[in-house]
Amino acid sequence: MRLVATLIAGVLFIGTSADAEVIDFDGLGSGNFSFATIGNFQLTAVNTVIANAATIPGSVTQTLLQTDANQVATLSISRIGGGLFSLTNFLWGFDALNASNAVSPSTVSSGALSETFRAAGGIGDTSLTTFTPSGALSGGIGVNQLNFSLSNNGGGNFGLDSIDLALVSGATVPEPSSFVALFFGGAAFWGVRRRRGQKQVT
Repeated sequence: MRLVATLIAGVLFIGTSADAEVIDFDGLGSGNFSFATIGNFQLTAVNTVIANAATIPGSVTQTLLQTDANQVATLSISRIGGGLFSLTNFLWGFDALNASNAVSPSTVSSGALSETFRAAGGIGDTSLTTFTPSGALSGGIGVNQLNFSLSNNGGGNFGLDSIDLALVSGATVPEPSSFVALFFGGAAFWGVRRRRGQKQVT
């Protein structure tokens, strides 16, 4: 029975993997959209406009823009067909027409977890800046939906680009140590059975 237990334990080492994927909006085209898919992800947007990113300093590629005056747009991202993923980092920026205007905080959230990436206050032209979660959303946590809150005070465009995500896979892949335990457990089990068989013959 010990050998059988060892054999079973050998196959219980389960490994998880994560594949990186980037949402860059380059293939969506210009204009309003409320629903789109990019790679393995589904995007749902409210009060949001896709436009050329030349209006955001520091960007030469297409960016998701929030251009509706005095609105807070929400961009929700989830995996097509469900499943977990994590947020690694993303780019954000502002193209302001009037630096004296005030803006509300902009956040990224998942369920009860939330982190602010653009604080409230006056704004000016901002090149695309990398934001890496360092608070509640950090640590490679697996989530099933991310929500981006993009505030716009009417003085310019708010942009997002290159959202780096990692797909969390639940595939069961035995680790090398599992194969070793499986081999020796099987060999020992075979040896015991063989000796018992020889004794019965004699």
